Amino acid sequence: MLTPSHRRVPLAFAVSFFLVALGIFAFSALNRLPLVIASLPTLDGTSIVIETKRLGGASRPLYYRVVEDGVTVVPATYFDTLGDVTPRYTTVSDGAFLFGVIDEHEPNLMLLMHDFSTGETWPRRALADDGSIATARGKKMIAALHKAHPNTSYSLLIFRGPPVKP
Repeated sequence: MLTPSHRRVPLAFAVSFFLVALGIFAFSALNRLPLVIASLPTLDGTSIVIETKRLGGASRPLYYRVVEDGVTVVPATYFDTLGDVTPRYTTVSDGAFLFGVIDEHEPNLMLLMHDFSTGETWPRRALADDGSIATARGKKMIAALHKAHPNTSYSLLIFRGPPVKP
């Protein structure tokens, strides 16, 4: 015959198991929330938000979103990996609607760009694009920034290879 103390052992085990499972689920859910690294104001009511999808760990992926009046108009797009040095992001502009983002540690390397007048963005690309269309768009956009900043030589951050000069 089971005594009341024997019945408590399975109950205590079940409660402990439930609490551990709940903790793992909560941590996993929290880990999926974006962690904002920088929110860079551009025009009135617009910004470029840089975030990572994971908390902690080395080589965290970095994403950017473009936000207009609180609405995300360019969804989270991968552009780089967070390394050992904490980046200090800043924007450069053509003086109108085109904005680029650089890291002050590497000021000649263009990380991403967005044109608020056309909605064009770089490095985001369509699924069918092998990267050449996005690279051509990036070169066109960076050429406009070169016109506005003739004494600065920007190069595009290109995945799996050295930066490409326009």
